[in-house]
Amino acid sequence: TSHLAALIHASIRQHCGQDEKVNRISPKKKKKNSKNISKSTIFAFERSSTRFKILQNRMDLLCPTGDKNSTTAATVSVEPTHGDFLKCSPTDPKYANVRAILLDPSCSGSGIVNSPDRWMEDANNSESATDDDGGKNNNISEEKKKRIQSLSNFQLLALKHAMSFKNVDRIVYSTCSVHDEENEVVVRKALAEANNNSETSGVAQEGNEWELVAPACLKHWPRRGN
Repeated sequence: TSHLAALIHASIRQHCGQDEKVNRISPKKKKKNSKNISKSTIFAFERSSTRFKILQNRMDLLCPTGDKNSTTAATVSVEPTHGDFLKCSPTDPKYANVRAILLDPSCSGSGIVNSPDRWMEDANNSESATDDDGGKNNNISEEKKKRIQSLSNFQLLALKHAMSFKNVDRIVYSTCSVHDEENEVVVRKALAEANNNSETSGVAQEGNEWELVAPACLKHWPRRGN
């Protein structure tokens, strides 16, 4: 399994392509003029060795550090990290100015229609759907439910960890899954727990509660939601 988390330094304020955007409401939050910030840093975490190499190659293409004439390189730098985002400390001074997080955790991949892995899984499930007597085999669906629940538990843990970074006020949560358990359910639980903890500690009175915000760039997309 693997997961990718990108911690984005202060001046990255707008995002495109997100599935669920979670914002922290703060009436005392001061607006920043991005023109006054010369460069932003993206800390990208990936714990899979194979995927980390892919991450490095793609980031080199997106933000070529050696090209001094590149506009992207002049305004954004990427620091790939081969490690577990869950082990990244929210109190580390290195991430003190991080304001946004893009979280793309491990998921079932059920929404990737052209995935060879999914074709194989569907074929195996079809072959194993009946027992020797021609009856239905419920073990397959039960195993699938357990896997999805296990992934959902991990995704919730990762999202709550992202919310624990003190100065983060924007989180984009994204998966390749079509299951509610890995999407709406995860976001709903994380919001409920985070805001409940804020109310208990009295922090909510200062306007630090979280809310779900529909991405402006995806308003034309059909939405299901629960």
